[in-house]
Amino acid sequence: MLKSLMLKSFAASLLIIPIAIASGSVALAAKQGFQVQNNTSVDLTYLYISESSLENWGGDVLGPEFVLAPNNYIDIIFENPDPAVCIYDFRGEFADGDIVEEWQFNVCVNQIFQFYEY
Repeated sequence: MLKSLMLKSFAASLLIIPIAIASGSVALAAKQGFQVQNNTSVDLTYLYISESSLENWGGDVLGPEFVLAPNNYIDIIFENPDPAVCIYDFRGEFADGDIVEEWQFNVCVNQIFQFYEY
């Protein structure tokens, strides 16, 4: 589902680092990190993740030379996590031009965030 464009930014104290690309699944400890899965048939070209309380998106966590291929995942690890912050917003931009945004995702309860086709 496409949602309207919304800008989000990262807090200076939070750094989200993508660390692994593979196909398969892995369990991550709550608030230490989580997994983003691309369960679509299209490359995910840009991925933005920010605390829901912020008004702007930060930078693309995939980086300038990486895409998340269909049926693959990336592990996102928090550096210096704030245990009081669990609610995040996600924005994925796909190679076919689709933009998907999801708000208010609780990473303390759910360790897997999925982009999927309807």
